[in-house]
Amino acid sequence: MAFNNYCIKIAKQLLIIGFITTFSLQAQIVSTLSNGFSASGGIVVDKEGNIYVGDFGRGGNGGDHGNTIYKISPEGSSVEIFAQDNLLNGLTGGRFTQAGELFWSSYTGNSVNQIDSTGSVSSFAMINGPVAITSKDSDTLFVASCNTNNIMKVSPTGSVSLFASSSLFSCPNGMTMDDDNNLYVSDFTNGNIVKITSDGTASLLANIPGNANEGRAVNIVFAKGKLYVTARSIHKIYEVTLDGEASVFAGTGTRGVDNGVALEATFSLPNGIAVNPSGSKLYINDAASTGSSYHPSVLRVIDLETITSIKDAGDNILKDFKLMQNYPNPFNPATVISYTIPTPHRHSHSQGKGVRKGLFITLKIYDMLGNEISTLVNENQQPGSYSYTFYSRELSSGTYIYELITPLGNQVNKMLLIK
Repeated sequence: MAFNNYCIKIAKQLLIIGFITTFSLQAQIVSTLSNGFSASGGIVVDKEGNIYVGDFGRGGNGGDHGNTIYKISPEGSSVEIFAQDNLLNGLTGGRFTQAGELFWSSYTGNSVNQIDSTGSVSSFAMINGPVAITSKDSDTLFVASCNTNNIMKVSPTGSVSLFASSSLFSCPNGMTMDDDNNLYVSDFTNGNIVKITSDGTASLLANIPGNANEGRAVNIVFAKGKLYVTARSIHKIYEVTLDGEASVFAGTGTRGVDNGVALEATFSLPNGIAVNPSGSKLYINDAASTGSSYHPSVLRVIDLETITSIKDAGDNILKDFKLMQNYPNPFNPATVISYTIPTPHRHSHSQGKGVRKGLFITLKIYDMLGNEISTLVNENQQPGSYSYTFYSRELSSGTYIYELITPLGNQVNKMLLIK
């Protein structure tokens, strides 16, 4: 079974529980929902699950800035123009309020506009370089100003006031809110993820790597107790816990639009990100072609609730696979990793034949961000016990993950390097 994103999730859990044994596999799957439109800006989702994507345009100051918002059905079968107006100029972030009213930022137009259910547009508030918009339990809006590095507060009547200002901001571009009404801001230029409490106090939560020119931490959304961030310049999606642990959630880092298991899928300058009402799906706005930074666009979706159980993979054999704790642990400079491939149970003929012919086994080492460090094994092996030595070489002190990958499922464990 292909390597999937659970390695990252389990890595963080290991720091708390200290060990892991056999478990159910959680494979988040990336697929293409819809393409063939030109909408390079932000994404919002209404209560019925319809997806709205704004067109920022082709980017650059003085460049071609978009004025169109597209509406896409939940299953992706329908793509239509929802709103198109000259007031919409360089569309970035949008937001539905608790009352169901839609607001959208026009970066070039320096305005926040209101769009009614018929797609009619009217100016609501003026802000210098507005991008992300968010709100929670009221109709008060919070708007990120990329040009001034401030977070502005907009009342239901359109009155604008300063809410938060910090040296941590460098083009605050994305913004979301958790269940406790804390704001989280993603910075386009420096990759900072900044937490803002209800009194406007800002603190650094995490930092996302990347290239400032193409956008480091571009957009952000809160879903299922975690933050998901588009790292546009490196073609990845990051997951950030509310404790500040950041890890790669999806994307290999190679630019493309290949679907599949999250950590094997590819993205092409991912920009907008949103979650559906149930919190089960993430939507990502991507460039459909590797030859263009903005148009045409493609809407990707990640199913957060896809489950592949051990039983589906043949638990009668998988439960007898043994990935042992490395020894010594902690270690420096070398440690031994051992595992056992079991002899098949007699009652499982189909499984038994597969094991008698051997299984293709891979043993990999990763850092805590999911970056592959080394492949110790990548070959067909018969039932039996195996041991391999891992040399730390130039690695720095810290926790690392080793994973046994088999056609019937995977097991992972942690090890600690101390220099």
